[in-house]
Amino acid sequence: MVSTQSSKQQDQHDHYRRYRSRFYIIMVCIFISYASLVVGRRAFAFCKPAMLQMEDLDETNLGWITSGFYLTYAISKCFAGIIADSFSSRLFYPVCLFVSSIFCAAFAMSTQFYQLVLFWSLEGLIQGFAWPTCGKLLMHWCQSDELATWWSFLSGSSNVSGLISPILLPIIINSYGWRWCFYGTTLLLVMAAVLNFVCLVDSPIDIGLSQYDGVIQRQPNVSQKNKNNEPKKNQDELDDQINWLHIVVYDPLPNFLHLSYMICTFLEKSLIDWTQLYLMQDKNYTEVSAAAAIGSFDIGGITGTLIAGYISDSLLNWRRKDRSEPLSASDRVFFTMFIAGICFIAFLILLLQPSNADMVIVHVSLFFLGCTICGIISLLGVVSMESVPASIAGRSHTVLTLFGNIGGISSGYPVSLVIKMFGWTQVIRLFTGLALVQVCCMLIYLIIKNNRTKKIKQA
Repeated sequence: MVSTQSSKQQDQHDHYRRYRSRFYIIMVCIFISYASLVVGRRAFAFCKPAMLQMEDLDETNLGWITSGFYLTYAISKCFAGIIADSFSSRLFYPVCLFVSSIFCAAFAMSTQFYQLVLFWSLEGLIQGFAWPTCGKLLMHWCQSDELATWWSFLSGSSNVSGLISPILLPIIINSYGWRWCFYGTTLLLVMAAVLNFVCLVDSPIDIGLSQYDGVIQRQPNVSQKNKNNEPKKNQDELDDQINWLHIVVYDPLPNFLHLSYMICTFLEKSLIDWTQLYLMQDKNYTEVSAAAAIGSFDIGGITGTLIAGYISDSLLNWRRKDRSEPLSASDRVFFTMFIAGICFIAFLILLLQPSNADMVIVHVSLFFLGCTICGIISLLGVVSMESVPASIAGRSHTVLTLFGNIGGISSGYPVSLVIKMFGWTQVIRLFTGLALVQVCCMLIYLIIKNNRTKKIKQA
């Protein structure tokens, strides 16, 4: 009897060890592959100065290429979840990586403007399918109490790429030319595709470890009675789902969040795509030093995302007097407005710097811009789900993301027009003004929200 029990425990231990070893392999594979995708995405921003010099292009052409990527990226993300759910992740994800490598190589070999727009737009289309597939793998392989941790870990792959890119890509551009950035990315993506095809497994069920499948763990236990007779949904939830457009779209209150998120995404993408060119043309930076400055923005982004989440949660716990009361999004909005104000000040400092500006001040300004912008993006995603009924929280976040995609698309061609027509100083003034508009949006949201809360309490 003791021997049988000991044997079962040993089997469980062996199964768990096999599950964890495969789990870590999959996480590392996804991290490396998604970081490779982001390197390819970032490469274009670093290649812009070289493309202006070596190709028959101007800022407007580069703006069209940028907008084409973000437009197709936004379109593909609308359908990516549905398509990813319909195919095996072990096959679909490596195929995405391999096709992405083909478009990178085609972009590098392109010599005409329309070819550059076409292949970079196709690159955006295929990259939009990557993250939902990663999310599907996470849902299956992560235990219930560690999903958020590993989600954050994999999200950090894009920031790691953002830190590595300013170091490696300028060296490659100066030594071999801008096209070799994309040839190198092509090689990375091909290797990542092979690695993921060999190592990925759709779920623990496929290797006989169904007890560790995260999706099965999260399914509530349903009694036989409930299986035969499904209970009706709460009428309030049904009403919310029927009227979700009125709650999320037609109501002016959440639209202030949407506008703020759109502005923030616009500023983030614009800074990533245009900062290097701005520092080289307006501040007389070298290509390497300008690329290094973008690293300050990425470091700030990592820092700001972590700090914003921690401080906002701490403020909520401190402000909440009665633990039985639901959490209010107003406290997060108040904190968001505060860091939006810091963002405005950072833009103002950057605007006032002369052409021979001290490099330290520029790096500090970009660091705080990364902190504030990425922190705001993170918090607004939480607020968008907290400020609506739980039954439509996902739809609320989808609408918010849609506005963010509009901001990303606007950071390409429209910004290039402003650069060409008015110059870099007016672009920074535009960014500073938008940061101020964002503060106003948050302030208006708070005023309307508090007035509604008072009316509800008085009633």
